[in-house]
Amino acid sequence: MKKEQLLYLLLHPITLSVIISFVVLQFLPPIFEKYSITQISKERTSTDRNTYYYDLNNNSYSEKIEVYRLENDNIVGVIVYTKGGVINQWNFNGEVLNEPSMFFDDINNDGILEIFISTLFNNTIYLSCFNPFENKYYFKEKGISDYFKRNDKIICTISKCTLYDFNNDSINEIYFSLSTGYAKQPRGMYAYDFVNDTLYKSPFGFALFENPFSFDIDGDGKPEFFGSPQAVGNSKIDDLYSDHFAWLMLLDEKMNFKFKPKKIGYFPSFTSIIPFVSNNNSYMAVLIIYSGTKEIKSSLTLYDSKGRKVKERIFDKNSEWVHSRLYTDKNNYRKLFLIYGKGEIDQFDENLEIINTYNLPKSAYGIPKEFDLDNDGELELIFSGEFGEALVITRNDFSDPTIIDISDIGRLYSFSLIEMGKNGNQLFVHGSKYSYIFKYESSILYYLEYIIYVGIFLGFFSIIVLIQKSQRYRIEKRYIAERKIAELQMKSIKNQIDPHFTLNLINSIGSLFAKQDIEKANYIFGKYSKLLRTTILGSDNILTTLKSEIEYVENYLALEKFRLQNKFEYKIEIDDSVNQKNKIPKTLIHTFVENAIKHGLRHLEVKGELNISIRKSNPDYIICIRDNGIGRAKAKELSIISTGKGLSIMNQILELYLNLEKVQITYKIIDLFDNENNSIGTEVCIDIPINETEVNTPLTPLKTLY
Repeated sequence: MKKEQLLYLLLHPITLSVIISFVVLQFLPPIFEKYSITQISKERTSTDRNTYYYDLNNNSYSEKIEVYRLENDNIVGVIVYTKGGVINQWNFNGEVLNEPSMFFDDINNDGILEIFISTLFNNTIYLSCFNPFENKYYFKEKGISDYFKRNDKIICTISKCTLYDFNNDSINEIYFSLSTGYAKQPRGMYAYDFVNDTLYKSPFGFALFENPFSFDIDGDGKPEFFGSPQAVGNSKIDDLYSDHFAWLMLLDEKMNFKFKPKKIGYFPSFTSIIPFVSNNNSYMAVLIIYSGTKEIKSSLTLYDSKGRKVKERIFDKNSEWVHSRLYTDKNNYRKLFLIYGKGEIDQFDENLEIINTYNLPKSAYGIPKEFDLDNDGELELIFSGEFGEALVITRNDFSDPTIIDISDIGRLYSFSLIEMGKNGNQLFVHGSKYSYIFKYESSILYYLEYIIYVGIFLGFFSIIVLIQKSQRYRIEKRYIAERKIAELQMKSIKNQIDPHFTLNLINSIGSLFAKQDIEKANYIFGKYSKLLRTTILGSDNILTTLKSEIEYVENYLALEKFRLQNKFEYKIEIDDSVNQKNKIPKTLIHTFVENAIKHGLRHLEVKGELNISIRKSNPDYIICIRDNGIGRAKAKELSIISTGKGLSIMNQILELYLNLEKVQITYKIIDLFDNENNSIGTEVCIDIPINETEVNTPLTPLKTLY
């Protein structure tokens, strides 16, 4: 940008008003919340069924999935609803595990999500997978592990990790973990290859494997698998991988250890592990929170793919932040956050130094769920309270927190996104006592404060405009004077163009009178009167419509054809897409048509042809005038008295038109040759940029004229 342009922009009243208003607005407090949450419905939760919403067939509408238990029959039923009603019902033996007992993913990469459900029957945990739209089971009631209830209660959770095709058969293997409370087994990471009916399990031990993650830590193109083992003290201290300790474990695709497990924490402690990428290095970020009585510090540590400690930060905080969690941006894993559990969030760099701090409401707790609630293409974050008493929804950068009171929901089971196509999305919150549906969207009231902002801006703008009024007035006067000069120049040039055609016409009339052909003479005078009328009535205008110019040219061609005793034929073709109300400079087409006859066709010894075509080539109009005349080189030899004034004047017209209307019309002249390099005519193509938004009414296009 040139210095003058930059200075103009900086001193413009709008720019100055924006800068001053921005400074003032920094001292104004927020008036309204930017986002609002509306409760759409609240229903008492059925004691015998759980509800999920998920867009299984990727059509922007969520299916409703209900899982219920027929207690007397010891049967678990799954009903899937779509917009058209119930698809079907599928039954499984036993009862469901703890929430979440169900997850959804695409096992065969066809774009349709399958339903996975885990059940317990006869002291065995089973996993099933089916496609509800095709009513097809991929596998049903595959035995995963033995499990025995504790006090007639199921305290066992299945957690989906990922789906990954490690054997390249185009069918994904399912990776998940099983963890239990108060019981020693089952605990571990699992992979199931249902095509070969092969179940892989991590080596036996008593380490808990919660919140499983998959990520390519070592950069070999294949993901590794890890979880967050907790030191809860359920097993004996000398058991294999006893849960009196927290263990760092990294598994390959067949659930084998990538390195010997490392003891990294002591009972009682909580562990959170996530991937973290920085400067093209991948790490396992490990948070260990010790809550016992010994002199053991909590820590945040980075480990590499070999289990080697790269960086460590020791914390003084202990029991008061026992529920803290690590969180990362799952788009690229390049952001490492520590959520303390009471609305405090720190972001760390690769040196484990705090680079950002965020403060949320105290009820912001745990790892947030991620949903695009307002259908804007960005994920919002949903934090639940420690006891499920409230939800805190923020943007994906933790900004604009909004709180929902759900204190009567009971135990919080799950969240689901209800997608409703063009009607947006809703949040389904499923609890043991009540289930809610909420609508999250931009607040209308929030934008009312912009009225105040606009008022401030307009106030400063008015003051600045008054100060610059005298300067603007002088600029406007100068612009008007320059425009008037340009119009006068174009009128002067038009007066130079008109004599060309008039002299040619007088020659034709003289020839007719010499032959005493009065009827033909009257015909020529009739045609000429139309041209003269058009010229006189439009003498004050520098522009004409495309339709008027075509009519002017057609009258001229008819006269010239008559004057030259039918020495040539002509054809005018106009595409239906051409809007003939568009404005062009007067005589734009006529000048080149006149040159084609004067310099090309009238010297021919054979029948001449002149073709005019007008077509639309977005966003321009292309006008081509093509003749089979003698060509420019030969015409220059014969027309020794030609001054070339027509093209010179046209060039001036186009230059002035550019200055006046800021529209650059260009043309090119093409000499035509046959295979033996003999001249066979000339073609002129004119390129006219057109602004179609200025035309309000549709036109009936002219047909081809002969």
